[in-house]
Amino acid sequence: MVATPKAAEGLEVSDGCHVLLGSDADGLADAVARVACQAKLGEELVQHASRLVRERYSYEAVVPCVRAFLSGAARAPLARQPVVSS
Repeated sequence: MVATPKAAEGLEVSDGCHVLLGSDADGLADAVARVACQAKLGEELVQHASRLVRERYSYEAVVPCVRAFLSGAARAPLARQPVVSS
């Protein structure tokens, strides 16, 4: 798992735990080389990233959040819009 900080933006990933971040071509090349040369590091990144995906981004994790949001939105009173006359 190698990415730029921009690619990982908005994801709950940690550099060195779920992904190796590189800000430029040299940084990305270094991160790829680390994963290629350190099999255990690659395995750990995959394990941590897979767990994160299951816990935060899988269908099973997301659907209850979406349902709760929609249920709350359905119960919320509608905002009154001002009537504009012409």
